[in-house]
Amino acid sequence: SRVDLNDVTISYPKTIMSKLFSSVPKRQYAVDHVSISFSGRSTDFVSDSGDHKSLSTKQADNSALPTILVGRSACGKSSLLRLISGSERPTSGSVSINGVPSSDGGIGIEQHMPAPIIIDRKPSFDDSATVLDHIISSVPEKGSRHSDHRDPPDPILIESMANDFAAILGLTREQLKSTPSSLSPSEQFLFGIACGCISSVYPLLPCTLTHALQHGIRYPILCLDELFDFERPDIPRRCSEGIDRLVALGSVVVIATHKPHHWEKLTQRRVVALSSGRILSEAVFEKGKATN
Repeated sequence: SRVDLNDVTISYPKTIMSKLFSSVPKRQYAVDHVSISFSGRSTDFVSDSGDHKSLSTKQADNSALPTILVGRSACGKSSLLRLISGSERPTSGSVSINGVPSSDGGIGIEQHMPAPIIIDRKPSFDDSATVLDHIISSVPEKGSRHSDHRDPPDPILIESMANDFAAILGLTREQLKSTPSSLSPSEQFLFGIACGCISSVYPLLPCTLTHALQHGIRYPILCLDELFDFERPDIPRRCSEGIDRLVALGSVVVIATHKPHHWEKLTQRRVVALSSGRILSEAVFEKGKATN
């Protein structure tokens, strides 16, 4: 998958009324003429020799890196995530997913594009179902912009993909059969990311498993908005291996955070520093190398 932001701006013109009656000072530019791309690659949904289907790729591609957005509050980190997800439209410029403009404020379902998903909290599911059942049921709600299908996808396909994403992230079969409250804190976050994966790829799921095998799918686009900022550093570090595998297979993962040191365990990471809605710097770091 690939996301391109081309000279995007989000502006909030200041008026006398907003100055007099707004309790929070408004920024004139939340995002100021930013051009940046987040890339993965196309992948196929293929069968392995086990008892379920698995996701794999035809070609290796080491260019896809998780992107860490850093900067002070109100620098534009979350605004960029909202632009990627389609929940906010740019005042000027354009956003495209795999070359298709999202000019209508959302991703065109008819184009079979993954839906960028913002994850900003740990899942709060109860123990009325297993972890796997919760992941399977995390498809978008009926009537949402990402839920419409000519026909619903094959339930076997959704269950197979739920198993695959969970395995990629590092959840075991025993954990999938358990209840959410039995998971450790890091496993609960991985559980939430697995739910986000299903929500992201749901718009492009074909109606049959055969179609998936023949034509393949693209990997999810995930935006983590300060997801681990209030957790102990060891929790995101334990999750880094699963996120590494997800990105290595072709997913786009963009992380907004005030604590970039939480992500030092990623094999590689692109760190983009923002200020006043503009990109100040960009650098690639290897595993174990600290970012300030």
